[in-house]
Amino acid sequence: MAVSCDTSRKTSKSDWVRGITDEYGDFVIDLPSHLHALPNMEKRCRLKILQLPNASPCHQAFTGEYRGIKFSSAKNGIRTYTAHEIHLTPKNPQACMNEKGRGKMLVHTF
Repeated sequence: MAVSCDTSRKTSKSDWVRGITDEYGDFVIDLPSHLHALPNMEKRCRLKILQLPNASPCHQAFTGEYRGIKFSSAKNGIRTYTAHEIHLTPKNPQACMNEKGRGKMLVHTF
């Protein structure tokens, strides 16, 4: 997972801040201090799934699309944003069933 924010300067790979999900698909990315003061972060920052494990049943559903973020809460000087749920569904939905057969595999972002 990675977050990129438009800072009105030339985009480069260094503008991406990366994180790794846990076994539930949750992750935390700490944005660098120069991004903390950006106005309209919801409009200027995007989330992207960078890679799925090759063995993942949803690997073939991976599209690399960008997702917007939305302000969720603020507490003790920490602002939290979410991208809600990201559904990975291939053309053949049966190929992406999780082990318990509950349907779509979800990546939750907080």
